[in-house]
Amino acid sequence: MFALLLTIPQYNSQAEDQKGSMTAWIKGGLRDCFKLIVSPNGKYILSITSLGAQLWSKENGTLIKMLPNHLGYGNYPFVFSTNSDNIYYADSAKIKCWDIEKDSILVTFVGHHNIVRSLSLSKDGGSLLSAGDDSLVIIWNIKESIGTHKIHHLQEYTWNAYFTGDDKYIVVVSGYGTTIHDKNSGTILSKFRGSISSISASGNVIAFSNKQQSGSSVTPGIILYTLNGKKIKTLSFSKENEIREFTLTKDGRYLLACCENRFIKIYDANNGLLLRTILGPIWSPLTISNNGKYILAVLENSRLGIWDIESGVLETQSLNTEHTRIERTAIFENGSYVAFYCSSHKLCLWDTKVAQEIKTLTTNGSHVSNICSNGQNKLSASVSQDGKAYIWETASGKNIYSLQYDDNLQIHNLVFSHNGKYIVTIASRMIYDPGSSRGNYYTDSINVSLWDAYKGEWLKEYFFDQEERPSGVGFTIDDKNLLVTNNDRIQTYNVQTGKLIRESRPYTYGTISPKSKYSVESSFHDNGDVAVWNILKDTIQFIRNAHNGFTRTVSFSDDESILVSSGQDDGMLKVWKMPEGKLQNSFNMNVPQVHYGCVSPSGKYFVGGSITGEINVWELESGRVVQTFMKYPCYISSIAWSSDETLIFAGFLDGTVIALRNIKLSGIN
Repeated sequence: MFALLLTIPQYNSQAEDQKGSMTAWIKGGLRDCFKLIVSPNGKYILSITSLGAQLWSKENGTLIKMLPNHLGYGNYPFVFSTNSDNIYYADSAKIKCWDIEKDSILVTFVGHHNIVRSLSLSKDGGSLLSAGDDSLVIIWNIKESIGTHKIHHLQEYTWNAYFTGDDKYIVVVSGYGTTIHDKNSGTILSKFRGSISSISASGNVIAFSNKQQSGSSVTPGIILYTLNGKKIKTLSFSKENEIREFTLTKDGRYLLACCENRFIKIYDANNGLLLRTILGPIWSPLTISNNGKYILAVLENSRLGIWDIESGVLETQSLNTEHTRIERTAIFENGSYVAFYCSSHKLCLWDTKVAQEIKTLTTNGSHVSNICSNGQNKLSASVSQDGKAYIWETASGKNIYSLQYDDNLQIHNLVFSHNGKYIVTIASRMIYDPGSSRGNYYTDSINVSLWDAYKGEWLKEYFFDQEERPSGVGFTIDDKNLLVTNNDRIQTYNVQTGKLIRESRPYTYGTISPKSKYSVESSFHDNGDVAVWNILKDTIQFIRNAHNGFTRTVSFSDDESILVSSGQDDGMLKVWKMPEGKLQNSFNMNVPQVHYGCVSPSGKYFVGGSITGEINVWELESGRVVQTFMKYPCYISSIAWSSDETLIFAGFLDGTVIALRNIKLSGIN
């Protein structure tokens, strides 16, 4: 019923304003990665994802730094310095230079008036080339931190700009085509119609798709030009065997073309002569090593093959990755190492000399949807969107085991018993049926399971249909009974026998209070109502119009003496005295969109995480912020207190789980 998982690398960065306060447990991984960049010295791997840019250490597989998440969504460019000490990246119209060792911004280049789309470094490492939506191409003297030339390209937004021809020329790509400029004067030397091209960094060759040059009705192929506009040769291919992708080596010696028949053809880029054909089937992506000597491509059954470009011979160190579909690759250090990202959200590093995987840098790319700890604070748990629950040793952060169903049931909620001995989970399975009257997807099975918290053993399970879908679970204070709330009832089961003892049909249903005395529901509409049901008396406790708009969170103190609610639309935090439901305090949090939060077990504090990644702690009596933690560069998706209030757990959309330590609050030891 469950499977053990490997320990996953830690996030090493410390909090910006609370040094030493953040201890990482698990780095979730590369969700929606669309680009990998290897540093020139092979020491680092930079992954660009929809959640931001992540820098990894190749040596120990740990995450060094995450840059802000908007840098991923905007598809901003990144480039390593030639000595691999710095990373240059665009943040909207600004260009920043980040020192990896010091973890600080060294310099910010200001000169563009709109989003920067492209960055390129000269071969000698002394100049940085930038281009963007303001139709400006700027050459920066990065040794002196100033811009020395501006080239105006006024026809259309510039997509890309490169140094080429041993830094003698600049290639500019826009919607109108590709132009070659003199580096010093900015004069246009030649123009080409194509925009999807391959350019040799050191040589004097540029390649275009024949379709772009002459129209879609011509025979598909590739046209080779010199940078001054002279045609070298047109390489023709049959319509049945079109080019899937093509690329030039950095030195401009070879053109590699991957065909529809899954063969690779290698041409002399300076005369267009076919040198050799590598038989397939060979699948994308096609990658060339930094020194231009090796080809990396994917074979059948997720095998990685490495070929010598000059001989076309497949090296004996072909790698059987045993991973799902490989989507992106990078080869570096003269072909000695391979990094690849596959569809199962894993970034893996291989040693090609011994044909073995060195380490898996990341796994579990799904966001954290739930996080909690048991009564003794010895164990903690997190639930990811991949449908698995991960159980951790709180003190060390060691992943002890994971809970996972073997029949496609996805866990989406988890609660510990008060004595810490049991775990109860809610899991469901979605079925795809395009012809169903209920929509393309429907839930065909809902499962509530009881587990031994220390051994991870499955003990009992309860099944529910779509109409009885559970919305909450909890234990009575003596841990003898399990409570399950669903659409119109609260059911009580004996933990030992699993038998249904009783059920009631309350006015409301939802979150169960810590001692299982109340069930509370916050309105999912815009009227802001909070309704509390007394489970023991089987009656309405109270209904309050709590917020001006959507009520985001509701939570009880451990002794159930107070209930705290937060509003998403009005930004208010309200404290309700139990059991009468009297408003005890109300204040504006003054933090943008606090999406997840909960009251501390003592009822003195409230911790909330905003969509900016910032985590704040408020004192409920005074309404003041008493502690602020770093802005982790990703959306927060879950937050919780440890039972002794010495830790705050936070889960993020990229799968990261962190424990915030050194909590400095009055009244807490």
